Amino acid sequence: TGTPVLAACKASFCARSPLTGIWCESTVGGFFGTTLKKAGYEGIIIQNTASIPVYVWITDEKVEIRAARHIWGKDVYKADRIIREETDEKAITACIGPAGEKGVKIAGVISVIREKETRAAARGGLGCLMGKKNLKAIAVKSNKPVEIHDKAGLKRSLKVVIPAIKDATERFSQFGTAGSVVGHEALGDLPVKNWQEGSWEKGAAKINGTGKLATMVVSHHTCHACPIRCKKSIRLSIGDYTGEIVPQPEYESLASLGSMVLNDDVEIIGVANDLCNRYGLDTMSTGDV
Repeated sequence: TGTPVLAACKASFCARSPLTGIWCESTVGGFFGTTLKKAGYEGIIIQNTASIPVYVWITDEKVEIRAARHIWGKDVYKADRIIREETDEKAITACIGPAGEKGVKIAGVISVIREKETRAAARGGLGCLMGKKNLKAIAVKSNKPVEIHDKAGLKRSLKVVIPAIKDATERFSQFGTAGSVVGHEALGDLPVKNWQEGSWEKGAAKINGTGKLATMVVSHHTCHACPIRCKKSIRLSIGDYTGEIVPQPEYESLASLGSMVLNDDVEIIGVANDLCNRYGLDTMSTGDV
């Protein structure tokens, strides 16, 4: 993580899951893990509980624990905006929403890269655990490079590997993981009505990334050192959300908020996905519930 090795951008939030009571590792891409590594940290251990709501601010020079009473109760996007105003506009945050604060056991940790561009360490309820510790967010900023033993050798190796990866993942680059819904349905691997039904061909076609979703895409995004660019932003045209630009739902979100509940409207899935991001909820568990 933090090197030019492609797709090596992950951070894992690890703890005993409030949801299951057993060990949980909830992993997220984007830039949070990379930036933390650049700041000189392989990991952080959070112990005990703060007496008031707080967030942690990490830079190359120092680590601070700051009061967060004024952002407690705010959704992820609003909290991220305030933290950036108080720290650095280019900070990367890992934040919980009202769900984590209220102890919802399917609450996740949402990493915000920039306005409404998110990645989620959502599984296992670790946002709930942060809430129990009164920890609203961890924010980090660093420009330091990660030291590499043989930088030239690594660069030569990547020049060989990257073209093959880009060729193999062309559809992911074009449509994101959303483009795999129809394929999963054909294999019998799409959860339809909580696995009670095996076929949902017409519905799968409506929510697949190659259909209406493709016409809603306004921008493509990537994670650190990844040539695939599978993340998308879409523009909604439904009710009060008309004109809103939100993250395109991933395959898992399309399945849980779509086929799982027999909802074939990608606009409604887009709204539900955005609300889960704002509140800090795991989309998969939310759809399952």
